[in-house]
Amino acid sequence: PSTAEPGGSAAATASAAATPPEALPPDLPPALLAVPGLVLSQALRNVLGRPQRLMELLHRFGLEHGADAPSIQALLEAGNAEDARRTAHTLKGLAGTLGLNALQHTAAALEQRIKQPGCPTEPEELNRLASQLNTLAPWLRALVAPVNTPAAPQPVIDPASLAAPLQALRELLRTDDVRATTAYAEL
Repeated sequence: PSTAEPGGSAAATASAAATPPEALPPDLPPALLAVPGLVLSQALRNVLGRPQRLMELLHRFGLEHGADAPSIQALLEAGNAEDARRTAHTLKGLAGTLGLNALQHTAAALEQRIKQPGCPTEPEELNRLASQLNTLAPWLRALVAPVNTPAAPQPVIDPASLAAPLQALRELLRTDDVRATTAYAEL
């Protein structure tokens, strides 16, 4: 299977290979499995096992941070090393949270390089970061969560039928009675 194009389905990609198959949910979207370098077990753990949420966050990351390398370079060229360092730091944290570990390590190295006196306006770490972002961004931007289908209509409840149970709940809450939880659940 090839991972040459974003959105391609390749179950045996590096992202899936980094995690034993038994540790991954069986119904992961193929586009998520195909993201190069994504450590799925870590990323899913950080989003409480919700693959659709992970896809949304990765998509947003690709849109909002795909051009961070040129931004950092422009900040360095303008002599604004502190904002360049802060951008690298933010990128490092987000990449780590989203399971993009190679990108996280490169952003961390860049952050450390920027902290050093006499940092050039185009450090090697910035070139690596740009290369990684250029590779990842199309994959991340291609991740689009499926449109949610409308929920089934809720049954119509007569408000008058709730008057007595709500009054009982109010009384339980007023007296700090633990049975209030059960009364609330029964509504």
